[in-house]
Amino acid sequence: MLWLCDRFGVDARRTVLVGDSVADMQAGQAAGALTVAVLWGSGRCEVLAAYRSWRIVEQPAHLTFLLADLTAQIRRRRPRPGRHNPPYLVPPGADHPN
Repeated sequence: MLWLCDRFGVDARRTVLVGDSVADMQAGQAAGALTVAVLWGSGRCEVLAAYRSWRIVEQPAHLTFLLADLTAQIRRRRPRPGRHNPPYLVPPGADHPN
């Protein structure tokens, strides 16, 4: 994950890692990304829940809505010229795992 972020010049703390395994959750959390566990792959809910993902989704449509909502949050928070762009995707105090 860090390699991809570096390759595209993106701060990992401004990304979302979507995965279905413990290794996915560990990689995302180690990079500082928001993690979303999906249950339509190989992972089991009780196992993935132990890794305290930002969200757990059961169906692909739920992921679509979750990411659309997150995108809307980001758009509402676009910085004005000359203002600092904070290194988080959701407002302070939200349940980011890190």
